[in-house]
Amino acid sequence: MVAVVTSTAQLGGGELSLLPVITRLAKEARVVALLPDDGPLAAKLLAAGAEVEIYSVTGSLRLASRQYGTRLSPALVTAAIAQQTGLARSLRRLRPEVVYCNGFRAQLAATFPAWTARARVVWHVRDFVGGGPSGMLWRQLARHVDLVIANSSATGAQPGLRHVRERLLIIWNGVDLALFRPRSAEPTGRPVIGMMGHLTAWKGHRRFLRLLLSLAEQHPGIDAGDRPDPAA
Repeated sequence: MVAVVTSTAQLGGGELSLLPVITRLAKEARVVALLPDDGPLAAKLLAAGAEVEIYSVTGSLRLASRQYGTRLSPALVTAAIAQQTGLARSLRRLRPEVVYCNGFRAQLAATFPAWTARARVVWHVRDFVGGGPSGMLWRQLARHVDLVIANSSATGAQPGLRHVRERLLIIWNGVDLALFRPRSAEPTGRPVIGMMGHLTAWKGHRRFLRLLLSLAEQHPGIDAGDRPDPAA
């Protein structure tokens, strides 16, 4: 049995790319997904063939769940300990052979609990992890997991994973050809450059705007629209 731990029940890039993995796993093994609440991801996971259980996340952890570089406060540490205690209890009851941690927050939350359940630990790394106490802890935990899957050569090559090269696989996100097909011809008109992602600091929207404006200054023929202020 495989236990899958995520840090959100909302649908983002990491969660959407998790669904094909679950669909494949569920054909070969029992899969139980542990989610922090009953969000839209739960229905998608059920449709993919997984069972779904909810684990408790308190207010301070919930606020930090989509923020990188959150400072560790006593309240946050206390909430994290309570969360890990609950996850450990659930995993010992489920007795999975493998605990699959999808993303940075799930890796911090579920790795210790997985060890208490004597399960092997697989990380799916989709993030670039910076410094700070949480980043340092993540890098130390990475040394001891059984397998690390990275979604690109860049995420796999980040310094925090340099000690796990022999246990690291690069597996790019797949494309569902039933939903996305190559165009029969290139569109007419000028190309449009854009960026799609959650409006959170670590996605790099400000950096994108700075690069776009710099490109427009170097090449006057490029239209940068209303030229928004990247510092805003």
